[in-house]
Amino acid sequence: MRGKWRFNTRVLTWSGDLDIVVEKKHNLKSSLVGLWQRHTWLIIGLFGVVLTFIGGAGLRTTTIPWLLSADAPFHLDYAWQVYKGVLPAAMGGIQAPVAALPNHPVHLAAQHPPLYYAILAPLAGPFMDNGDWPMATALGRLLSMGLGLLSALALAWVAWIVGGKYRRILAIAAPAIAITFVPFAGVAAAVYNDTLVVFTSTVALGLAALIIYRGPRPSYVGVLTVVLLLGMASKVSFVSAFFVAVLSLIGAFVLHGKDTFSKNTGKGIGCGALVSLVVIGGIGWFYYLHNFQASGSLISAQPSSLPPMREYRPFLQVIISQKLWELVPFGLFRRSFHEIGGYTLNQWISISVFVLGMLGSIAWFVKEKAWHIFHKTRRLHLLVATMFTAHFGIVFAQQMVYATGYGSINFRYILPAWFLMGLVLAFGVSVWQFLRGFGAVLVAIAGWVAVINSTVFALSSRTNLPTEHGWVPLLQSGAEQNGFAPVIVPILLLAIVLGLTLIAIALWYATSPRNIKAEASSKRLPDRKGST
Repeated sequence: MRGKWRFNTRVLTWSGDLDIVVEKKHNLKSSLVGLWQRHTWLIIGLFGVVLTFIGGAGLRTTTIPWLLSADAPFHLDYAWQVYKGVLPAAMGGIQAPVAALPNHPVHLAAQHPPLYYAILAPLAGPFMDNGDWPMATALGRLLSMGLGLLSALALAWVAWIVGGKYRRILAIAAPAIAITFVPFAGVAAAVYNDTLVVFTSTVALGLAALIIYRGPRPSYVGVLTVVLLLGMASKVSFVSAFFVAVLSLIGAFVLHGKDTFSKNTGKGIGCGALVSLVVIGGIGWFYYLHNFQASGSLISAQPSSLPPMREYRPFLQVIISQKLWELVPFGLFRRSFHEIGGYTLNQWISISVFVLGMLGSIAWFVKEKAWHIFHKTRRLHLLVATMFTAHFGIVFAQQMVYATGYGSINFRYILPAWFLMGLVLAFGVSVWQFLRGFGAVLVAIAGWVAVINSTVFALSSRTNLPTEHGWVPLLQSGAEQNGFAPVIVPILLLAIVLGLTLIAIALWYATSPRNIKAEASSKRLPDRKGST
């Protein structure tokens, strides 16, 4: 046993490995106590966010029939084929020995990179082998919920990085609002790889913002490279976050470099190129060998000779489509029952949240004297805001490209940008001190009403479950059909209520004048000269 003798005037003692272990445990306990004391209300608020997400996403997970999600069986089969050591072929269809899965000649998920399915394979594969596809689906949904929860915590971290004196407020309010967007809650309760793309996109842009604020430190660049590789190994639509992150990395070299502009730019381009080469070397094989050689396209595995499954849309028809331009303001909560003036209740909630959040952010921007944003001490904030705006624009442009030809206009294509928009909308309804955080709470309540409404709408319109007894019995019937006890529905609803209560309490304290003043005077992320 290693150690050493210690002598004082009273006693000779032995300090060995046991003392080191005790000291480490004491330090860990002290750190946790200190963390709780410094961030009590932030921790309580985030716990509320976790509770509401488990309640809301869990409600969809347990009540929506296993095979109701459109492409979920193909994603489940992809995981099974990876479990068997192969990648699915586009023209192979579903290969899993499960009669309940649809028989389709084309594998609708074959073009996706394999990361999500490699994670799901050891969970779902054994059950698929035994024909227990409901359990495999349940585990797939549980995985998506886990990734959705990680996305919420990642957004809280991004809000902390960019929030300045409002960072405690936004770290609670942003994920509390974003997780209620029905498209996000929907894919977080289904076997889809979109939650992994949302998570990696959120982390990538958070790291890019951190690099802009603190400079391109090797550790930050290394972690960013890994995240970009994971993102491109998740879905091709991640390329928007990849492109913006690399450009932000180059910008950080220019802002924080100590050489001339041209030398700093050259270093940034060199670093960006190196990061890109690592990512291409890590996952480029899939896009070339699996997609391009089969179809002549990096983003599709289906041969070009295959007859199209959708109606052809020229680009002009796409950009003038009402459905495209309604995606964002009216699509945050999708459709539901109770049509009012040509739009459903969920769509009215969506446009209300969007307008209030955007107007609130613009009003605060004007109130803070917008022209001051161009002062040199605030140029880093301006660059970060430009980065997020560019990401949203590129993602929306991707949607237009995907829809042109034989593609479709689909809420899932812009989901990563939607989720990050929760930060802007939360800012617009949270930073007004007289509201004491209840603006964000009201938006979160409206969001969960929309999620429940959307779930009831899906069960009512796409199943044969009885609807005459009300929405709670309908949800219980859905849960019972999936093999869950009906009591799980009120438990999950209670989790939403408890979570919203904790969020309201936490935001009330976080928005107190004393706490905002203390946050404004605390040390925040430095600029390149070390000032705050």
